[in-house]
Amino acid sequence: DDCIGHPHVLPYLEQLFERDISHCCSELKLPRIAVTPVFSEWMARIQHPHFGLECFFVCQNASQKMSIRLLPSIRSTLASEETPSDFMIFSLAVILRFLTPIGDQPRVGESPPVFVGRLDVAGGTAEDFSYVSGL
Repeated sequence: DDCIGHPHVLPYLEQLFERDISHCCSELKLPRIAVTPVFSEWMARIQHPHFGLECFFVCQNASQKMSIRLLPSIRSTLASEETPSDFMIFSLAVILRFLTPIGDQPRVGESPPVFVGRLDVAGGTAEDFSYVSGL
């Protein structure tokens, strides 16, 4: 939840919407005036003290979020003969880095292989680690 309080996060999300996500309006045949209130409502929700941006909610289905939410915006931007912004490129880089396994991979030989990353408990128990506080 400390993430949303960082002074760069909300301006970053606003720029991502303005420079990239809003390009989908023409592809979806929606007026921008219909999409902007949805974005504003979402921005209000993520700032609500009881909603938060817990790790679980941000990273759950990251690869699907990338293909469903970000890649269509990139296609729309390119169709408008524009270049995706640095904000969009950063979003993709963060998701890809999150999905990239790091360190020793002791279970890679299993079928299917199991990859280990930073969020996996190493030597601890489930009680030592939580994706969502209070659950």
